[in-house]
Amino acid sequence: MNNSKNFKEDENDDINLIKEALNKLLDLKNSGQPDQDVVNGLKEWIKNQANKDIETIFKLVELHHASNPEFLYLLGYLTNYGLGTDENPVAAFKYYYKVAERGLNYGQARIAWCFYKGLGVKVDHVKAFEWYQKAAENNHLCSQFNLGLFYSQGIGTKKNLEMGFKWVQVAANHGDLLAQFELAKMYLSGNGTKKDYRKANYWLWKTADTRVLHLKEDCLFNLASISANGMGIKRDFHQALRLYRRVLILNNGYSWGFKSTLQSLFEPQEWIL
Repeated sequence: MNNSKNFKEDENDDINLIKEALNKLLDLKNSGQPDQDVVNGLKEWIKNQANKDIETIFKLVELHHASNPEFLYLLGYLTNYGLGTDENPVAAFKYYYKVAERGLNYGQARIAWCFYKGLGVKVDHVKAFEWYQKAAENNHLCSQFNLGLFYSQGIGTKKNLEMGFKWVQVAANHGDLLAQFELAKMYLSGNGTKKDYRKANYWLWKTADTRVLHLKEDCLFNLASISANGMGIKRDFHQALRLYRRVLILNNGYSWGFKSTLQSLFEPQEWIL
């Protein structure tokens, strides 16, 4: 009787650990980091927080995924990148597809990415667009942003700048950092909307607090140009120089050339990316 109880407790502990690992993976994915950074972050969490090796986690997920279909997403990711098992993108795609079929938005988003990149399946931008549309309408934040990019660039669908702006704005309003930066660029260029430097300035400042280094640099760089050129705000060279110095600090003093960049401060819109 006691042995049965202990087995049940061990099983529950395993399932809770898998849930934590899945939630960590989804958090990393939602942060907008590249896949390799997500993989490294997941491996670090498993080693330092779960106190397990990656092979043990894979075996636990493989053992218990029948009790919770959501675990198939984690199983797919581990299989996709050869974490605790042999790398097998084709098998991973099948796992993702089962998650997507159940209407889970992160599964739908992953299927879209697989069709876009050709991971375990042939590249098909039309299907990628269709799955991003499903995921976006199912309130998946990153998919809302990606759907906006697909519309803006005409990937898998007819180019539609207004629809691109609409979906990027939806994602930005929901807190997606990449979408917020893209929305700022749209206001700067008039891509899918009217130019509005004040709104661009607002979204750049909102995004500049990010811990994502390259995104922070891009925001500060554009804000410096806006200040230097008085785009929608009062021209302020001192503010521009302060912002550019922050970019230099982030780059450990390395840049394209301090002198040439200072000169470009006086050339309208020189820095807009």
